[in-house]
Amino acid sequence: MYQIRIIPEDQLEVTIPLLRELNPHISEDLLRSRQKEMIGHNYHCAGIYDGEKLIGISGIWILIKYYVGKHVELDNVYLKKGISGPGPRKSIGRMDS
Repeated sequence: MYQIRIIPEDQLEVTIPLLRELNPHISEDLLRSRQKEMIGHNYHCAGIYDGEKLIGISGIWILIKYYVGKHVELDNVYLKKGISGPGPRKSIGRMDS
């Protein structure tokens, strides 16, 4: 059973291995530094879990734009290498999972 949960800010370190898969050319230190800076700009992260194992992530930006007001944008949805099948993909976008 797949679940999507918001990863608390103080636990975002768990996303670093997946961010490295997505961005192998960026060092862990730089990813951590950028992640800390992004938090101050209304960044959040959703985790896709298979049980308690983190298998995917998606950045979430809470934004305010003059033409739509407050809204949410998903950014860089990424599933761990080797994850296949429709299960986790169907879960993406269903935040009530």
